Amino acid sequence: MNSGDGKFFLSGLLIILAAFSNPVSAQNYFFENYTSEKGLSQNSCYSIEQDSDGFIWFGTQDGLNRYDGNQFKVYLPQNQIGRNLPSNFISSLYFDKVQKLLWVGTIQGICIYNPAHDSLYKVTDIYPYAQSIKDCDVKKLYRSIKTNTGLLPTAKDSSG
Repeated sequence: MNSGDGKFFLSGLLIILAAFSNPVSAQNYFFENYTSEKGLSQNSCYSIEQDSDGFIWFGTQDGLNRYDGNQFKVYLPQNQIGRNLPSNFISSLYFDKVQKLLWVGTIQGICIYNPAHDSLYKVTDIYPYAQSIKDCDVKKLYRSIKTNTGLLPTAKDSSG
């Protein structure tokens, strides 16, 4: 073995030892799997968002789900708390940190959750000029237009 091979071997060994001996890289992660057996309204989840109160929101094929760390609260068009949802099928969620509102996109339109009142509103109840998007099939909500009050999410077709 020539001296070049020895340096290469020694360098490789030091890199491997450094990678396995670094205590910073040895982090423990905890994952919890939520299913309909644990209270989620449906197992197919299309969007996840966290609001400023720490609630985790799940958009599923069968409703909007709010998780508080212990249990789920399910918003459906068929129940009182979800009556303003345009559809059970939640395709996209977006939390506006400026206005502290959760935008909910469905396959039949958009609504907005206001945590101050624990209630859902039709998008046109808050933004009357939004008639053209109130019944659209929403693929994704995202920030796009800067307004005086923050950032307004806009529906976008997945093809464009």
